[in-house]
Amino acid sequence: MSPRSFFWLAVHLVGRLLAALLGRRRGLARFEAGYVLQDRLPPVDPALRALGREAGRCIGCGVCDAHLPAPPSTVMSASATLRCATRSLHRLEQARPSLAWLAEQPLEVAERVCPRRIAIGATVEGLLRAAERVEGERANASGGSP
Repeated sequence: MSPRSFFWLAVHLVGRLLAALLGRRRGLARFEAGYVLQDRLPPVDPALRALGREAGRCIGCGVCDAHLPAPPSTVMSASATLRCATRSLHRLEQARPSLAWLAEQPLEVAERVCPRRIAIGATVEGLLRAAERVEGERANASGGSP
């Protein structure tokens, strides 16, 4: 590297250190705003991580679907909803109507027959709350009301 490169590297480093000392760092706030607004990803707290692990155990066999009422054409089945919501958390928005429909169904029988013994009811409720939280955060970050 040339002396000129070292000079600009030092200038940049001093500027970053001064910004950190003076509290003028905007990077984290900008990152969080872009994280929720642009990528539609919720901040992953330990509770959401646990929900993702539980729902991620779904193998998509469809046994739970056979023990639930047939979903309307606008929503996904239970196994498809669990896979959609947990394989990629930015799809929580897409899975929200299906999660809301599933939350109204009697899921006890589906939980009993699930070969992986997934707590479908608790998982659906938790994912629905997370989807609503993300939607609210996105609305607040964009200046709208939740």
